[in-house]
Amino acid sequence: MKKFTIIFFIAVTIIATGTAGYMLIEKWNFLDALYMTFITLSSIGYGEVHPLSVQGQIFTIVLIVIGFSVLAGLMGYFSSLILAGEIGIIMRRRKMKESIKKLSNHHIICGLSPVGEAILEEFLKTKQKFVVVEKDEVKFEMAQKNYGEFLYILGDATQDEVLIEAGIQRAKSILICLNEDSHSLYVVISAKSLNPKIKILVSVVEEDAFAKMKRAGADYVISPQKIGGLRMASTVLRPNVVSFLDIMLKESEGEWRIEEVEVPEKSPFLNKTLAESQISKNTGLVVIAMRKAKTGRFVYNPDASMRLEAKDKILVLGNQELLSRLITYLKQGV
Repeated sequence: MKKFTIIFFIAVTIIATGTAGYMLIEKWNFLDALYMTFITLSSIGYGEVHPLSVQGQIFTIVLIVIGFSVLAGLMGYFSSLILAGEIGIIMRRRKMKESIKKLSNHHIICGLSPVGEAILEEFLKTKQKFVVVEKDEVKFEMAQKNYGEFLYILGDATQDEVLIEAGIQRAKSILICLNEDSHSLYVVISAKSLNPKIKILVSVVEEDAFAKMKRAGADYVISPQKIGGLRMASTVLRPNVVSFLDIMLKESEGEWRIEEVEVPEKSPFLNKTLAESQISKNTGLVVIAMRKAKTGRFVYNPDASMRLEAKDKILVLGNQELLSRLITYLKQGV
């Protein structure tokens, strides 16, 4: 910006000098002198406004030499800005592709619909590994403006090569949030064929799409409209519970969540009771439920005598810092 200001100041100075020079040497009026200066510097070649004297011809030669130098400087500066911008975009996209190639056990968000944006915001808050696939560049720009930088691919999620670029063969889950159920169904089929083990979650617009998505291979099918209706009913019937959940999800300090942690196969607490593990005392987390690996059933408000087994899921209420502490505690016992 400073360089541009200097060049612009020089350009204005040359125009003013040229105008003043013609007024002094040729005794022309201001408009004729200004016009002669512009056609000389721009090399349009309309001819002199009036016949030039010898001194005027010499002055014109000097004005052309200096004027072309400044013009070349301006053109070079603007070209460098354009080139730098294009190179910057290319380099950022290349760097992003390299980052995506390194991802594994990550999540893929297909579509920046309102549902997709909500997932994006939550993933950023909880520091998840993910990549967004969206074909509308305007939506990307708005999302980056609202939420900051994140990994993305500008492309159509219904195309296999786009899903492969997003690392679907290495991904943990794919969350499909498109605005058309027919497109979502196509992505479900493609995702299942490219990675049979991937967990597929899909948001549907129409209720009758539930069965189709399930048959195509979706693990979870969600209707935002139905959830919204249940939420409205809950707000009326149990307002304090809803307010508590809102505060827990939106509170700026701590960002408390209900999270799950799996008991490692080599945990020092295997076959020990919750009381013996002292999870709450040593991590500050509240254990609200467990899902037993052997039965797949949830045990709510588990008793202190319940024993921990490999691959049990422990559901706790806490923030990311405490959750990280629990993961380390279950692995190392400290």
